[in-house]
Parts: sequence; structure tokens; C-alpha cells
Amino acid sequence: MIARFERPVLSKKGQTFFYKCRNLNNLPHWHTENEIAFVVSGNVEINVNNHDYSLTEGMCAFFKSGEIHQIKGTPDSIIQVVKTSVGTVSEIIREKSLLSPVLQNNQPVIQCFYEIEKELKSESEYNDIVADSISTYCIARMFREEETVLAREIFKPEEDYKKLMMWISEHYNHINFSDAASYMNFSKPYFSKYFQNLTGIKFSQYLNILRVSAAVEKITAGEKNMTTVSVSCGFGTIRNFNRIFKLLTGYTPNSLPTNYHYPYIIAGGDHLGYDPTLSESEFL
Repeated sequence: MIARFERPVLSKKGQTFFYKCRNLNNLPHWHTENEIAFVVSGNVEINVNNHDYSLTEGMCAFFKSGEIHQIKGTPDSIIQVVKTSVGTVSEIIREKSLLSPVLQNNQPVIQCFYEIEKELKSESEYNDIVADSISTYCIARMFREEETVLAREIFKPEEDYKKLMMWISEHYNHINFSDAASYMNFSKPYFSKYFQNLTGIKFSQYLNILRVSAAVEKITAGEKNMTTVSVSCGFGTIRNFNRIFKLLTGYTPNSLPTNYHYPYIIAGGDHLGYDPTLSESEFL
């Protein structure tokens, strides 16, 4: 499961963000905010730290900061999401995690969602501060009323994996397999198995996806010199660049349509993160 860092999405003021979406579908990702999801209608499948859960109308789920997760809604589903990075919340939950991301007591959350949406849509003075306070209250209620466990070392491999993926994203244009194995202090055979088990693909394939993604971005932005693109994205030769580019996109670099959409949705070198939301999702 390839999972990457999602860029922060906060309101212009405050530290709490609210949105509503029909048919929400996204790629595996993590982010620094804590996230609460409420299913207004339909069915939603979620995966949290490689565990699958099913949500139906009226159910809520919580994704702690840093947890790898994915949301797959049905076409008729509507989901509301609150994300918050309020510092007080981090202090509340620093040493604990919920035993299950699916909440047993939804009522406080549903009421908080209503209040947060109302505040963020209003023009009232200090509405951002009020919304932050409500989100803090909501998460405090969750951690008081839901069953919790101490933060476990079991999550350490995922932290190492996330650091590795961030490092690759930042250095994709000049690293190779040996560099990545050394970064993790792994032998080459062990790193090869480790990476493929976590991502489902070989390291060389993932690196090519990143490099072609960066090349697509440069070409669609107007870059005409393919040799410059090839070198800046980490390809050793223009011949290799042309071959891999056509393999992954179906086009040669010079024939790429101006409105081309790269299917892998992995932007190379973007240390600020990416948007994991797929195009079928409709924001309301």
C-alpha cells in the first residue's frame, strides 16, 4: 500500500477545517492533523493502519495524526470531515490511541459537527477560535468515553516507512536502490523485500513513477527541452527517459497532450505533500 504525506488543509484562520463530500475516495495517506469522519448517508469502507472497517449511515471514525488511512465511499454516500491541528488536542492524546477507529458513541461527535460547520460558515467574531474549542472538546470526549490503549511500538515500522517515503520524495532525482538501502541501514536483499511488502511494487518501479510524475509536471508547465527534463528528473539517458515515460503514460514526452492527467497521482519532490483525493469525489 503506497501511502504518502497529505499537504495540510486548514482554514485561513484557526486550526480546524470542515468539508462535506459525496462519493469520497482517496489514496492511502497520512497527515499531521487529527481527522474525524461522519457518514451522513450510504456506505463507506476505511482502512486504518492496514485494518479494514465498514461504516454505514450515522457512524463515525477517528484518524489520529500520523495514522495511514484510506476512505472509499459508495457513489451515493455523503461524508462530513473535520480536521484539526489544535495543539491542545495533541497534548490530550499524545500517549493514547483509540482501540478502534470506529466510534461507539457517536452523539457528541454529531452535535460537534453541526456546531463546527455553523461556526466556520458564519461571519461571527472569533468563529475560528470557537470552532477550535469545539473540536478540542469533541476529541476530549472521544478519548474519555471510547476504549483506549497506550501508544504502541507496533506503529514504529510505519513511522520508519513514512520517513523513508518522505526522503525518497525529496531526493528522487539523484538517488538509487543502494542509497535507499543505506538510508534505512538495511542490506540490499532485506530492503528489497521490505519495500515491496509495504508498497506492492519494486523500488525501481516506484522511483520511475516519481520521476515520470515530475517530468509530466514540467512538460505540462511548458518546458520544451526534453534533455533538460530528463536530467532534472533523474534519468541517466534520454533514451531511457523516453522508454520509461512512454511505458507509464502511453505517450512520448514530445507528444504528451496539454490536458494529460497522470494516473498515478504521485507528484515527485513535493515535500509539502500531495492531495490524495480522487477525481470521482464531489465536494458539496
